[in-house]
Amino acid sequence: MWVSLAEHRWVSFGERRGCYHRAHPDDLGSKAHWVPDSLAKTCSGPGCTKALKRGSRHHCRKCGKVFCSTCSRYKVKFHRKFKLGTRSQRVCKACHDSAATWNT
Repeated sequence: MWVSLAEHRWVSFGERRGCYHRAHPDDLGSKAHWVPDSLAKTCSGPGCTKALKRGSRHHCRKCGKVFCSTCSRYKVKFHRKFKLGTRSQRVCKACHDSAATWNT
């Protein structure tokens, strides 16, 4: 379950809870908002239950959740305010589909 509170994002994985994001929402150049690899055992994609092994996990550059390669195959060229350079970045389907609303 994910809940956004101002500039904090809270994550709950069973009994483990914690704040892992204190960066400004527009500062995606940092990995501070990424879900830690140690907490990501399966893909975050809707309906996907693939176990994530070393080398097979990919973070969405927008939401920070962890996905398998199939669920994170989408790319978005981020607006310069996000400080991610000029190359297209890996994102999940949800962030890809909603890019028109946040990538301006």
